[in-house]
Amino acid sequence: GLSLNPQAAAVLTVVLSLNFLSVAVIDYAGQVVAEEQRRLDTLTMSRDALIGECVAIVRRRLEDPDLDVQSVARIALAIQGITDSHARAMLWSPITPQTNIAFADILEREFGIPAIMENDCNMMAVALRWRHPDRYRDDFIAILLSHGIGMGLVLKGELFTGTHSSGGEFGHMIHRPGGALCRCGRRGCVEAYAGNYAIWRNARQLSEDAEPVADIS
Repeated sequence: GLSLNPQAAAVLTVVLSLNFLSVAVIDYAGQVVAEEQRRLDTLTMSRDALIGECVAIVRRRLEDPDLDVQSVARIALAIQGITDSHARAMLWSPITPQTNIAFADILEREFGIPAIMENDCNMMAVALRWRHPDRYRDDFIAILLSHGIGMGLVLKGELFTGTHSSGGEFGHMIHRPGGALCRCGRRGCVEAYAGNYAIWRNARQLSEDAEPVADIS
């Protein structure tokens, strides 16, 4: 039968999350052919250090002698928080105090490969629709329940992005005014009750004023 030629092209994906950076090279058949992960302290890193880590991990993959660099058609970066896919930038993210970083432009200039960046939950929703089009077709929601809370929303077969490409982000909407302390510094966010650190805090019967734990293991 017919099948996709895995060597026809590849995409290099970068995921930047709380204290964690990962990269994977995925061939045209959708198989991961190389990957790397790094632990970072994203909450305390400077702007230059955060950008430098992203550039460095991409460079290491592209310099892999087993990789045909010419086959890499695109670099795609996913990050939690509010993004602007038109400006190709992270506007705000709870994983870092840094704001307004145009990651896609930076990576594209550095490596000469077309780059995009998007909210991680939006990418999850798009991936589900591509991989299982019969199940995830017209209207569905992809919800991320982890350290953070996020949502990718598909309506009438199209990704709903809102004004700044993060229309499904609801983790930092106020659930209870003046309530539990959220890692973003505000109080009463949805995440402050449903994030894994919030569940951990509640399970240990700690005060809602207790500082959110950065890593739950």
